[in-house]
Amino acid sequence: EQDDRRKPLFPKIAKLKIWDLLRLYGDLRVRGEFDWDSRRSDGSYRNDRGRFRYRLRFGFDFNWSDYVSFGARVRSGNIRDQQSPHQTLGNEFEAGSIGIDRAYLKGQYKSFWLWVGKNNFPFQKQNEMWWDDDVTPEGLALGASILVNDKFKIKPTAAYFLLQSLGRGIEFDPAVAAGQIAFEYNLKSLRISASSGYFNFKDVPDRNDGTHLHRQN
Repeated sequence: EQDDRRKPLFPKIAKLKIWDLLRLYGDLRVRGEFDWDSRRSDGSYRNDRGRFRYRLRFGFDFNWSDYVSFGARVRSGNIRDQQSPHQTLGNEFEAGSIGIDRAYLKGQYKSFWLWVGKNNFPFQKQNEMWWDDDVTPEGLALGASILVNDKFKIKPTAAYFLLQSLGRGIEFDPAVAAGQIAFEYNLKSLRISASSGYFNFKDVPDRNDGTHLHRQN
């Protein structure tokens, strides 16, 4: 009789090597830029300037099973600046800042998915005019990608993002509740997409968050 106590808890994972489950990724960018007549986030003008900047990002995704995965990413830049992972050269050789850009746990079953933590913006958008890709929201998101037929797909998505923890319960915290439904129709040489959504900003103050006071000029 076979001893079941020696069987691995996750037999599929036991047969795989860690590199089959783990994906590492990252990038490094260095650039020189000249900045004329630009404004700070508070609307005031900066002095004309020229500078060298770099961006460093490194992360991983780990597929624990067909249903569960998790990942994280760190990035350079001012940790109080949600929109800029760039670091300016010429700071008296001081060490640059590194912050956690992503940290999430994700579940997936068939066409449905859910993640909790800090991750990418989950809604469909055309460009970064509505949401900057460097801003990774924190909270909970869930959705699906439902294939109606070989040409038509429906993608409902909902999320609840926390902006600030006040320590009195999440019902009192500034937050964003959002929902969207997107449609995709694929032809041989053309893809048509459309979406409609609703964003409810709860108790979000109508003022700048003060990041510019801590940002390098």
